[in-house]
This record gives sequence, structure tokens and C-alpha cells, in this order.
Amino acid sequence: EAEMPQMGIETVVMDQLSLHAILKYCSKQGFCNVLVDLRGNVNDLKEILAEGLERSLVQKIVVEVLPLWAAGEGIDSSSALKSITQRKMLKNLSSMTSGNLVLLEGYF
Repeated sequence: EAEMPQMGIETVVMDQLSLHAILKYCSKQGFCNVLVDLRGNVNDLKEILAEGLERSLVQKIVVEVLPLWAAGEGIDSSSALKSITQRKMLKNLSSMTSGNLVLLEGYF
């Protein structure tokens, strides 16, 4: 498997973690497409998802489904998805497998 070049990837530390703040920063940099990869704190994921849906900031979602579901501190990642009260229908839903994982992709 070919290694992906790291060019074009930037890590930014922000005082305020919100989707609006992330998109505002990226807009000032001239970016029109942004990939937000959240790992770790499930509460951050909950807030980003809720804000993105409430403010219609999210156009596309990609979910990686792994064969091993790991939970930390008694809270698993699925609680972030379960906590979203707003429901939206996905369009052009597709899936792809790569080894033992499945990628789900859809548009709002």
C-alpha cells in the first residue's frame, strides 16, 4: 500500500473547539474543503456533531466502522451518535470495505 504524502496536512491548536471556529479559520486560509478527524474525547465529538447539524455546517459525513469497538472510561463512541437529537436523512449513501473495516459515506 502506497504511503500518502503529508503535504497539505496542517495541525492547528485552538482555544475554542467548535466547528464554527474550525471552519472560520480554514476559510481565512482559503480552504473550501475541510476534513475534521476527531479521536479521543467523546464529548468533543458530541458537541461538533450537534453544532454541525443544528447550524447546517456539515455537508458530508464519513464513518469508519472497525471490527473492534474500544471504549474508554465507561463511555463509548456510539454514545456521541445516540446523543444527537436532530435527525437528517442522508443522500447518496454508499459503503466501501477495505480489509476488516467498512467506510460509510453520505451527504446531507
